[in-house]
Amino acid sequence: FRYEKYECPSNNLKIEEIVINKEKVGSDIIMIMNRQSIKLTITESTKTKIFSKAKDFNIEVDRENGELKFLKNRSYSTINCKKSLLKF
Repeated sequence: FRYEKYECPSNNLKIEEIVINKEKVGSDIIMIMNRQSIKLTITESTKTKIFSKAKDFNIEVDRENGELKFLKNRSYSTINCKKSLLKF
């Protein structure tokens, strides 16, 4: 059992947290944004980064420092989130 969670402080994108249970390509991750749960699919996964795509945006999670990059159209925002990891 593995539970990787990134809690993001108040930000203009209203991203509250990201939860990753499986880190394999094709696995789902959950992003809580503006109090709504959004299911995303992992498109690329390494020990240091996870990439995911939605219909109109992409995200990149830095697994070492908790930094989240949110890319939409030609602009991107960076949010520093707090990582917590549970393993059983």
